[in-house]
Formats: sequence, C-alpha cells, structure tokens
Amino acid sequence: MEATLCPKPHFVVIPWPATSHMIPIVDIGCLLAAHGAAVTIITTPSSSQLVQSRVDRAGQGSAGVTVTAIPFPGAEAGLPDGCERTDHIPSPDLVPNFFVATARFGEAVARHCRRLPTATAAHPRPSCVVAGMCHTWAHGVARELGAPCFIFHGFCAFALLCCEYLNTHRPHEAVGSPDELFDLPALPPFEFRFQERCRPGKLCPGLRVDRTGAEEKRQQKRQNEE
Repeated sequence: MEATLCPKPHFVVIPWPATSHMIPIVDIGCLLAAHGAAVTIITTPSSSQLVQSRVDRAGQGSAGVTVTAIPFPGAEAGLPDGCERTDHIPSPDLVPNFFVATARFGEAVARHCRRLPTATAAHPRPSCVVAGMCHTWAHGVARELGAPCFIFHGFCAFALLCCEYLNTHRPHEAVGSPDELFDLPALPPFEFRFQERCRPGKLCPGLRVDRTGAEEKRQQKRQNEE
C-alpha cells in the first residue's frame, strides 16, 4: 500500500551534445530506470537516434526511459544545418556560436520541463535533473522545478581537481620546455608531476578557442551552484 502512495522518482537527463559525453550519461539514465525510476532523456533531433540506440541496448532495464527530442536552434546562432553536436562543428571559429545555440536550447528545455509535472502518471513531476557539464542553465531549470541538480562531467573528481589547480595557480607557465616536469600539488600529501605537452588544453587556459567565453561560463556555473 505504501508503495502506491509514493510516486516513483523522475530523473530528467540532459546530455551535453558530444558523443563521448552522451553515451555514459545515457547509460546512467538506463541504470536509474533499471532501479525503478522514470527517466526522461532530453536531446536534439540529430542525436535522438544515437541516444535511443544506446537505450535499446539496455534491454528490459530501459523500460522506464523516454527519449525526447527538442529542436536545436543552431541556425539562429549562425551554425550550419544539422550542427547539433560538438563533432558536427566544422570550424573552431564556430565554437562560440555553438555555446550560444546551447543556451537557447536551454530555454526550450525549460519550457518543456514546465509541462512535465502534468504529463503522465508514468512520468510524474521531475524529482531530479542530471545535466551535462556545460549546460550552466540546468541549475535554473532544476530550481524552477524545485528539484536538485547534478552535473555530469564525464571524468573523475581528481581530474577536475587538477584542472582547477592549473586554472588557479598556473604552475605550467614556469616551465622552460614542453618536456619539463612540474609539480601539481592538487591533493597533498600525494605527489603528482606533469609535462606541459600533456596538459589538457581543452580544459585549461592557454589553448582555448574562446578563453574569455569559457571563463564566463565557469563563473556562471559557480554562481548557479551557490
């Protein structure tokens, strides 16, 4: 009797539109469904087939998963037709446009989520939002729904800690060559040394396509989390 009085939890999963991010977060959604949760995965039309195929691979465990495709406003942001994932971006010059499009996509997702609480009995009011790492607007969507928000980065906490240390203290700028080792005391007392040539440029300053925009995204994300 008690089980019938408690609605099943409903997770809204919003992958960051990059194949390497989408596959593991969809797998997480399927695991949640296998434990009895309702799961709505929100993606773009061109990525819906990839997401659905991943869901189908989970078999019976994915019975509670619904894949919803929402139009991606790429053309409005100056992107070519069909550019809805990071691997679709034809030029680094269009990366800022892609972030503009994902922000507008977030507005469409928010409108969709406002309708979810009254959608169906099988998918009750969203109780949690799980979003890709660059969807900084997801915190606002979750707050509006009165639900917690978890951010999926796709890599481990230690990697995040190292990137944050590099961003803040910039020890790599003191080395004389790309092969020189420098200390990265991100987690004392453990010792960790790194080469400049191995530094992940996409995650650390110096090699970003849009360094200013990326820093603004980071600050916005921190403000949303506070």
